[in-house]
Amino acid sequence: MFSFFKKRTAPAETKEENVYFPDDNFDDPGAIFERFTNITGMNFSSKEEITKQKIKNFCMRYEIHGFGELNKKLEEDDSLLQSLIDYLTVNETYFFRELEQIEILKEQLKAESKPIRILCAPCATGEEVYSIIIQFLEAGIPREYIHVIGIDINASAIQRARTGLFSQRSVSRIEPALMTRYFTEEENGYRVTDEIRRMADFRRENIFDESFRQLGTFDVIFSRNLFIYFNDREKKRAVEIFCSLLKAGGQMFFGHADNFDDPVCLESDFVGRTRVYRKV
Repeated sequence: MFSFFKKRTAPAETKEENVYFPDDNFDDPGAIFERFTNITGMNFSSKEEITKQKIKNFCMRYEIHGFGELNKKLEEDDSLLQSLIDYLTVNETYFFRELEQIEILKEQLKAESKPIRILCAPCATGEEVYSIIIQFLEAGIPREYIHVIGIDINASAIQRARTGLFSQRSVSRIEPALMTRYFTEEENGYRVTDEIRRMADFRRENIFDESFRQLGTFDVIFSRNLFIYFNDREKKRAVEIFCSLLKAGGQMFFGHADNFDDPVCLESDFVGRTRVYRKV
């Protein structure tokens, strides 16, 4: 749905006295919440006031004088809609987060010695995708066996993932030897080497769009901390979509904060203290 969006930049700042934002124009963001949830599946019922203020700030940035005006513009301007999605779905992550899941998969692949196709959904700014690639290469797995696709609904996050430039905080858990092998230090941070970046495939996708289903099937899917934004109906819908992309016997890894009823299409077991789901 958003494949052809172009990056929309905020207009140049204007003097405050030239722009008037009546407070009562920002009373009810309900229609915008509903539109956002219908498109992304995400809802902000647990933090409506914070999100309401963020949407108000977004309006002021684009000189939009109320939630009603914004909702109308969202109907007409796909690039504005993508900008709002980017604004409300900023996620912080870091390298080697929940590393035990990657370690389990790495040991399996070392034993089986065969190509593997992995999906990270969402991938945020790419740390998870690069972590998987680095860990596999360190284990001696041939690079031609490693196929990792990272998708995210946030277009800005996908662009950052492709550039492969990360802050000190993002790489703080990486050992110095790995930093030397897989990163180059630059003025603004640490960049993944070109060789590693060429191994990663990043795409802007909404899991509820038909185009997402066209990515093909996968041996493993990581979907960590996506479900915290979904209600029960959307969680069930998302799991069913993921299951449709999993190969028979394929595995799924969820985030520790994700909470949902066990779906009929997956069975689970523990490897140590880590729960691993497999397609039935």
